[in-house]
Amino acid sequence: MSDTIEQPSVTSSIRKGINYYFEDGDNKIRVFCSMVSGKEIVYLNDKEVSNKRSLRTKTIHKFTKNKEKYEVEVEVTSLLLGHIDCTLIKDGTHLETAKYAFTKSWKSLASTFTKMFLISFVVGFVVGYSLVTFVFNGG
Repeated sequence: MSDTIEQPSVTSSIRKGINYYFEDGDNKIRVFCSMVSGKEIVYLNDKEVSNKRSLRTKTIHKFTKNKEKYEVEVEVTSLLLGHIDCTLIKDGTHLETAKYAFTKSWKSLASTFTKMFLISFVVGFVVGYSLVTFVFNGG
């Protein structure tokens, strides 16, 4: 078999969603998954070949290129930890699985939440103290 598969890569952000990248010979396959809306789009060589909105734990996208049947499976393997696997299948043969773990993003989110909480607490204290002082001292 002359086709080669390169190791897939995954990128993610809250605004841009999760993007899985695969290569099969000359074919470049990108799978977009929105973390907000559940929308999933499969691109083959930058052209959309499948589009679904899913809130299920597993979605299968099917498309054909030059009589070769492809399937892309997007599966949430751990809802609690945010593990999402994306599997590329060609003519019934598993080619590659890319794994995404939301835990890295959770650490960043927790850090941002903690900072915002502390800033809000300080601002609330200062504003509250100023209002109470102004009201009880007759301004």
